[in-house]
Amino acid sequence: MQAFVKYFIMCGIALSVAGCFPDSYMPTNPSINLTQKPGQVWGTGYGGRTGFHGNVGVSLPHGLQLGASVTSLDREEDSFHAREFMFGYYDSLDVFIVELYGGVGTGEVNSYEMNDKPYSSDKTKNRTKGDFTKYFGQVTLGGKGKHGYYGVYMRASSITYNSLKLSIEDGNSLTEVYNARTYGMLWEPGFFCGIGNENITFGM
Repeated sequence: MQAFVKYFIMCGIALSVAGCFPDSYMPTNPSINLTQKPGQVWGTGYGGRTGFHGNVGVSLPHGLQLGASVTSLDREEDSFHAREFMFGYYDSLDVFIVELYGGVGTGEVNSYEMNDKPYSSDKTKNRTKGDFTKYFGQVTLGGKGKHGYYGVYMRASSITYNSLKLSIEDGNSLTEVYNARTYGMLWEPGFFCGIGNENITFGM
């Protein structure tokens, strides 16, 4: 078991260093349930002034589970919306719980940034707008105690932008670049922990 944990962590570090992803994409909150028996229904969520994110799911017999998530963020200049649907497997290894997920997602992005011009105090305004589809896989290794939970995860996403549009405003000039399809990979290693009981938990 210790060898498995070390291999999992080393693979996560290596993939996070090697990965790349489109600049305008925003990672979504991973689905983590740590299911231990069939018939469990779960949900997580958070929200604020600029938007919200939520996950829901249910565990099925034979170690299977279904899940879905939605993300909606709207700021003054940026917006990001995504929907994900996933199918997974769970099992217990000694004191740890292993979850394997695969899924698909869709979304829209509208990002804005200011870039410095070389050798000048002026800035260019860049706006990226388009919709995307994604396929992803996720591995989670965690544990549950009487008063909390903990663990690590690795998610890999293949992202395809459709009809991507880049607008570059430089003073009085405007340049628009269209790219019908743009591909990217995103590697997301991370950890999580929380406190609570079997029904309600608070985590990060």
